[in-house]
Amino acid sequence: MPSSDTVPSPLKFFGRIPGTPGELTYAKDIHRYYESLANASPRAKFWKIGQTEEGRDQVVLAIADEKTLQQLDQYKATLAIARRSAKNQRPAKPAS
Repeated sequence: MPSSDTVPSPLKFFGRIPGTPGELTYAKDIHRYYESLANASPRAKFWKIGQTEEGRDQVVLAIADEKTLQQLDQYKATLAIARRSAKNQRPAKPAS
């Protein structure tokens, strides 16, 4: 990973490398790291998309160039249209 003065590395944030044998990194700590990346860089966007059955946050971290991140809603809308179209083109299930 390239070094940055503004974006924290996993080592700098956690004090160790996540995935090191014998080390466990909790999801809530990874979420905090993702949030710190999004706060430190215009090339990262973090948001919550829901909760698990256990009540834990489900999150997304998008990393791209700034222009792409600014157009995320447009891309989501395009994908939604494609999903609807694909769903409508599936053959109907036979009645049982």
